[in-house]
Amino acid sequence: MAAQQEPIYSLPIPPRMETTLSIAAQRTRLAQVLPAGMLCMALLGAATTLYGPSLIYLSEETGRTPASLGALFVFHWFGFFASTFAANRVARRFEMRQSALIGVALLGAGVLGLIALPYPLNVGSALLVGLGAGMLEVVLNRLIELL
Repeated sequence: MAAQQEPIYSLPIPPRMETTLSIAAQRTRLAQVLPAGMLCMALLGAATTLYGPSLIYLSEETGRTPASLGALFVFHWFGFFASTFAANRVARRFEMRQSALIGVALLGAGVLGLIALPYPLNVGSALLVGLGAGMLEVVLNRLIELL
């Protein structure tokens, strides 16, 4: 009889990471994380959805075509993509809750920049929004996974 093989999708978790994640799971309560996570996900969805309608107003305000304002989308999604790779490393270094606060701070700074700054600087603010959104997406999903 052949020995049973482990499934391919099962990867060993390094002991240090397992300890860090179990500490985060012990300190987290469903009643605290779930409403905040749901609110955060709803706000991230609303913020991403509002880019489209706001392009018309932004193009009128800046005198540019909506197609030329596509850089906002590019930088937003580049920030989101980059931060999803960095989020777990940041969470290991600072803990999950502090990583969520870092994501909120990046997102808040980006939103304030989108509101207050003129067009060329808005692109950098879109990058901050993407970085914060990606960080929150990963960290909140990991917190809910650990419950």
